[in-house]
Amino acid sequence: MFTLFECASLCLLYLLSCCFKRVIVFKPVTSRPGNSECYVVCLDFWGPATITPAQLSAMLERFEDDSMADRVIFSRSHLPSSFIVQAVECAAFFKNFQVSCFKEGISIQTVPGLVLTNCQ
Repeated sequence: MFTLFECASLCLLYLLSCCFKRVIVFKPVTSRPGNSECYVVCLDFWGPATITPAQLSAMLERFEDDSMADRVIFSRSHLPSSFIVQAVECAAFFKNFQVSCFKEGISIQTVPGLVLTNCQ
């Protein structure tokens, strides 16, 4: 998942939270600190009583074509406020981590007399 701030990402997270008991968003240790990369791991599938395979297939078909990826799966009114609060907190957590990495990089590069080359 590239960013948690987009509607399509939020809708996918909500879909996953409807299908699984636990949805975990994390940034792997091997990921560069300044990038937006994060992964979603889902545990304990609720089963087909929550969402049938046909319903899931119909929703996921919308994402097979990249031109359809920005379409909305759920309207805002379908997303519970508690879910929105958790999603915003999650996005803010990763954003704050990324911003602190940027600030650290800027402070290192502005040390007088220090020239950095090939900085990653």
